[in-house]
Amino acid sequence: MLLCVDVGNTNIVLGLCSDHQWLARWRIQTARDQMADEYAMLLKSLVGDAGYQLPQVKQVVLASVVPPLTVTFRELVDRYLHV
Repeated sequence: MLLCVDVGNTNIVLGLCSDHQWLARWRIQTARDQMADEYAMLLKSLVGDAGYQLPQVKQVVLASVVPPLTVTFRELVDRYLHV
């Protein structure tokens, strides 16, 4: 499963994709001061509510125009998704 993350100045758009089909999509407010652990718990909740689990994510694509959150999401991917 592929996790897609688009970090913008106002919103962060997240989605799960498999076999070229969207499984779930979310839009959350960008919070520049939120930590990787906080975003990870939010992501875990969203993914779980959609019927999936974080260990099912095998790939991640990240686009960001917010440099501090680029670092935050890279840390999240390393620590929680191990990809």
